[in-house]
Amino acid sequence: MTALGGGQYSYPDGLKFGGSEPSWSNKILRGIVQEHLAHARRIGVLDWHTGIWGYGEIFPIVVLDDDTQELELTANWWGRGCVFQGRSSWSFNANQTDMPAPEYTGLTWNALTEHAGIAKLAGGIVEFGAVNFETVAQAVILDYWLSFHALENEDVRLWRAQMRLWFAPRDGLWESAVISHATTLNNAALLGLIDWSKND
Repeated sequence: MTALGGGQYSYPDGLKFGGSEPSWSNKILRGIVQEHLAHARRIGVLDWHTGIWGYGEIFPIVVLDDDTQELELTANWWGRGCVFQGRSSWSFNANQTDMPAPEYTGLTWNALTEHAGIAKLAGGIVEFGAVNFETVAQAVILDYWLSFHALENEDVRLWRAQMRLWFAPRDGLWESAVISHATTLNNAALLGLIDWSKND
């Protein structure tokens, strides 16, 4: 799971290589955090992704430590069942067999915690399900091939388009479900952050 989803920095020509230096978007994000959030006391985080889980359903990845106020707040915002369903092991594959979570590296969360000064953070990463585990595994390997070995031709262009469709389906039902879930989570986080900030 870590090889497929966690990221690595040791093998430049290997799967999920994170680069030899911070990416452009990484630097921009850190600059925004330093400029606008350096003096914040409390930060609510929503880091949107698409990928593994039920089609159009939400799966939060909350990396907060156990038994913290921030974890409790996040559970109150988004629902305890929703937040705690993946704390120990995650059922990623089509047969719903439990698999350990990958050891993630390079998360947006890391940039926030490194540059947000004294702020406390609640919230986390939210996956909107689009494809099953087997398809994500294929996509990781395909992405590696497209990045390092593919020669530009019509087949490669088709595979790039397929990658986009896997993670952002052009399906009205999926899009409506994502918008509905995103609106609910966003509003809950904003209201929760407002209430949390009253403690200042």
